[in-house]
Amino acid sequence: MSLEKDKFDKKLREALYYQLERSQLYRYMFDKLSPISISELDNIPTKTLIEVLPFILTDMFKFKKGVFHLLTYIDIKNSASDFVVTLSSGTTGETSKSVEIRSKKDVHFIVKEFETALKMLNKGKEYDVSFIFFPHPREISQPEPLSRYIGLPAYPFLSIVIGVHLKAKEMNYVLKNGKVDFEEVFKRIARRVLKLEKNEKIAIGGSTILTYRFLEYMEEKNLKLKIGERGFVQVGAGGWSGRKGRKT
Repeated sequence: MSLEKDKFDKKLREALYYQLERSQLYRYMFDKLSPISISELDNIPTKTLIEVLPFILTDMFKFKKGVFHLLTYIDIKNSASDFVVTLSSGTTGETSKSVEIRSKKDVHFIVKEFETALKMLNKGKEYDVSFIFFPHPREISQPEPLSRYIGLPAYPFLSIVIGVHLKAKEMNYVLKNGKVDFEEVFKRIARRVLKLEKNEKIAIGGSTILTYRFLEYMEEKNLKLKIGERGFVQVGAGGWSGRKGRKT
């Protein structure tokens, strides 16, 4: 137990010094907001250190804030092939997306954990049928350009995990050319529900905001799907905007 704690302490301080040396903005924030000076860091217990570190709001990593380049440092001269630059999916409707730089090893880990977590919700199995409020993976798999200073192509993070999202024997992507017809989608789901075998499971979800709007559409039209325990609605956290659970 103490070994793990020692590893955490070491990694925390390494990451802190790394950012203080390379990030102009974080160094400025530390000097202005932290009650301790940099010279005191080595003598501060980890618990206290965590309490005095200035936090960076995730919103500051969006392009619109204009400070992303001050919060990001990556040496791409010798290690560009080890990293992937990803953009948030924009489910909140904002045109300015968040940017993340991840190692390819971390991306692989995230995808595997994501797939495992989704299967756990269905007792370790894939669903039989899924209707997904995302475009087909091939529609979003092309890299999007990012600012030149990074020097790497940026991919929508969605394109990395979309292949395992609501993975099923029969997967239906309902977003076509950036548009979705809720009436048509409801009819498709209703027809498929009628054909479900006794033990088959169906999942509905994908984009948080689109799934939510689809459920709103059903409520407004007084539409119902008789799925019971054979059905599951799954969405991510992005774009929920305080609405979590109100419809599901």
